[in-house]
Amino acid sequence: MLQNTMHRQVLILASSQSLFQTVSVMVMTIGGLAGANIANIPTLATLPIASMFLGTALMMFPASMLMARVGRRNGFLFGAFLGVLGGIIASIGIFYSSLMLLALGTLCVGAYQSFAQFYRFAASEVATDAFRSRAISWVMAGGIVAALIGPTLARFGGPLFQHLEYIGSFLIISIISLVAMGILSSLHIADTVEQKSDFTAGRPWQQIVFQPTYLVALFGAVTGYGIMILGMTATPIAMRHSHHELGSITTVIQLHVLGMFLPSFFTGN
Repeated sequence: MLQNTMHRQVLILASSQSLFQTVSVMVMTIGGLAGANIANIPTLATLPIASMFLGTALMMFPASMLMARVGRRNGFLFGAFLGVLGGIIASIGIFYSSLMLLALGTLCVGAYQSFAQFYRFAASEVATDAFRSRAISWVMAGGIVAALIGPTLARFGGPLFQHLEYIGSFLIISIISLVAMGILSSLHIADTVEQKSDFTAGRPWQQIVFQPTYLVALFGAVTGYGIMILGMTATPIAMRHSHHELGSITTVIQLHVLGMFLPSFFTGN
């Protein structure tokens, strides 16, 4: 019974991961294109994507501290709600041709992403020692679903409203985030506060982040993530300038995201 419960919780987290990644991939696919349609200065076209990652960076520590107080489930639900809000605000931004509103919407989506980054850690908390690495891999493999449906939904939503290109894509982002809230409502994880009561106080974060091992890991993450963002940000705009259709753009992004997450099936072993 315990094992069935554990697998169910991991499946909920993996499903939530696939939905969150779908939202993220959709923004990466059409965020720059929507920005280019609105921006008065071409160099500001990628502001919506930059805003999303800024939202993630700004909220990462607050998201962790909030979940330490209210628990994983409530924190994850709040994060998904920010995704719903972000899609709506971004749609309003496109409707009014406001780049700032569009960027504010993707900032909220980035905040959603900061909460969702903890799905894998939540999976490790509910899994046994023997299943822990596989549980994390299952959650990360949710990105494969996102690779298949994220760009497809972005392509479907792009021309949904003829004179308001991409507004449909951001409304779909709100719907997906709402579905994620429904799935996460079934999550049951012991509150972080209760878990911490069994342990002695940990080291302060300042001590952790100045360790050489941490700095090496940070450097690897910064360079890898930086290259990924550069490729995904520039590709849709460059392809559009080369007169490729949205269908071709989304196919390239699909292949890229598959390359990011397909190895998750094997790295756990």
